[in-house]
Amino acid sequence: MKTKMNPQKSNQSVSKGWASLALAGVVAGVAVQAGAQSLSRSFQAFPPALTNKIKYVIIIYPENRSFDSLYGKFPGANGLANATDYTQYGRSNNTALASLIQPTTAGMSLISAGPDARFPSSMLNSPVDTSAYVLDNYVIGDMTHLFYLEQYQINNTNYTWLSNDPKNVGGPAMSKYSVWGSNPGLVLSYYDEQNGGEGAIAKQFVLADNCFHSAFGGSFLNHQFLIAARAPIWNAAAYPSIGAAVTPKDPNSTNFPGEWFPAATGSGNGIGPTLADNALTPDPTLPGFPYSNNSTNINPGDYWAVNTIRPLQGPYAGLAVPGTAPYLNYAVGANIGLNFSVTAKTPVGGTNVFGSTAMYAPFSVSAMNTLLPPQTYDTIGDRLNAANVSWAWFSGGWNNAKSGYADFLFQFHHQPFVYFSNYAFAHPPIYPINGSTNAPVPAVDSVDPNGAPVGYGIGSANHLLDEDADFYRMLDAGTLPQVSFVKPIGEDNSHPGYASVKRGQAWVANIVGRIRNSPVWPNCVVFVMYDEHGGLWDHVVPPVVDRWGPGTRIPFIIASPWSKRGIVDHNQYETDSLLAFIEGLYNLPPLNYHDANALPPVAAFAGQPDLFLETTVNENVNYTIPAFFPAGITPVSFAWSGNSDGLLLDSITGLIYGTPASTGTYTVNVTVTGTPGPLPGQQNIIKYVLQIDTKATPPVLSQRNPIKRNTLKNVLQNDLN
Repeated sequence: MKTKMNPQKSNQSVSKGWASLALAGVVAGVAVQAGAQSLSRSFQAFPPALTNKIKYVIIIYPENRSFDSLYGKFPGANGLANATDYTQYGRSNNTALASLIQPTTAGMSLISAGPDARFPSSMLNSPVDTSAYVLDNYVIGDMTHLFYLEQYQINNTNYTWLSNDPKNVGGPAMSKYSVWGSNPGLVLSYYDEQNGGEGAIAKQFVLADNCFHSAFGGSFLNHQFLIAARAPIWNAAAYPSIGAAVTPKDPNSTNFPGEWFPAATGSGNGIGPTLADNALTPDPTLPGFPYSNNSTNINPGDYWAVNTIRPLQGPYAGLAVPGTAPYLNYAVGANIGLNFSVTAKTPVGGTNVFGSTAMYAPFSVSAMNTLLPPQTYDTIGDRLNAANVSWAWFSGGWNNAKSGYADFLFQFHHQPFVYFSNYAFAHPPIYPINGSTNAPVPAVDSVDPNGAPVGYGIGSANHLLDEDADFYRMLDAGTLPQVSFVKPIGEDNSHPGYASVKRGQAWVANIVGRIRNSPVWPNCVVFVMYDEHGGLWDHVVPPVVDRWGPGTRIPFIIASPWSKRGIVDHNQYETDSLLAFIEGLYNLPPLNYHDANALPPVAAFAGQPDLFLETTVNENVNYTIPAFFPAGITPVSFAWSGNSDGLLLDSITGLIYGTPASTGTYTVNVTVTGTPGPLPGQQNIIKYVLQIDTKATPPVLSQRNPIKRNTLKNVLQNDLN
């Protein structure tokens, strides 16, 4: 059945013009002049109700878990029960793997490398509940998560830039996580964390199940996209001595003009050679960022920084590890049943988080040319400064890292603002040369030249603060900056290889609990978003946006006194949706086209529509209403009422199709009815308020893949293969 809506325009006074990640748009709005080009936000106005209610934005940024690996069993979410295909395939033979090899202890500090005896000698080629072998309070092995590698793992046929690579042929989307990963047996593993500390917050507030990390690859690049919506550059003219590892071009790519893909070299993962995916790439086919205020593209001899690289003017060494006994106590509690291999370090005094003598991991001065020089283009910090909005980045272990004695799990590449001239140290710590027993000299903070207080102006002292020493003190006093980024230290961040899921869940629950009991809570929103997938598989195929991403689906939780309660938000978000929210809340111009076109998570708030559909007049719309019922219930009918701007609804499949009739903002009420539930009283009706935002002309897809996409497609429509 097909239903056409009333053509009368809706009178609902909801701001129009929000674009999702799926529809890149450059339309009327707040513009910023960037070099020779200007850019406007693709949403014209932020909901005034939120502007009046939200005075504090707190972004919590844990590590390295895909959505399915934590919340694939979450009620009402697009989870594992909706996975139509999870089978992992070979690299180039278009054949499913019979089984996955035994997981390893890869990446586990001071743990003997090799097969992980807690797992069987082979694993099923299907999602595996990890708790059957390793409980969530223990650590599992790490998995590679790199810029090019993730593109091979996703294996989308619409990644045309890789289509001629002979080393990766055939197989459906999402089927190469195992064969290209460093720990092939772990990629399909998951924990059911719906009742964990963090999961309980998701159940009470809002869990978004259609969010993707903005950039392919790992933590370094996604932290950069979090604050600047783009990749950094190594400027060879200014810094000609380049010691960082460079990604080599595959000789086969020379056979296809205009294509560039990396070589595969090395010993491999038991399946094939390792993809050569290093810190820097000279790839000239990657698009630039023409709307940034400078450094918009690489010149001959320059490199994009895409994988882990430490900052030249930030903390980059001085890693202190606990003495043998305290560390083994920690490790046994996290990795029971494994063997340990301890390498002694030279003691240089001081104490670590365990209260034991610090052991110093020396750094070679000759390696200075492996560190990324300071960047000069704008970040969200610069936008906030210009608007006189206070902000800070609070990092676990920051003060120790500044002193030259970083915590044993402090992650230098998780501190994105220190990579920028405006927030870099005046002088980084001075570390002893290899073999020296001298203590390091602490860093010298940079300060705002005009004497701006903490939270304002420029300078590392003004904005780069310590979680324990500063965040909780300011939180309890009600003196937090208006925008706060909180980065947990390694022990607490849920990262495979060195942090357990349970400890990470508990850390999030604790910090959110303290926020809820603080003076800022009545006017606050807390966003908990994972930085990237950590090499773990997810069943939802990411949308195709451009050569930079987005990557695999990740967990995203929204908690606020003003948010909806106990719902799953199915709108399509990305890392840069956080930038879009901040920019909308404070009326800031966008940094470049990524944040300009990201959908801010306004649907999570009470009084706002549940779903957003962005379109243009005469566009062929093809969008399916999401309908994720509990097990045993399947959707049988879709109905709507209101003004659909001429669009049609298939009442059996939930497909919205047709061409919009006229510009404007339209609102419809959608009802999805399912079969009766197998349990007494089980809910089999879902209701949404859907906002259709129709523009006059198609958005400008600047530097983006021209494939047409619509917001909020469920797994069936996301399956581009």
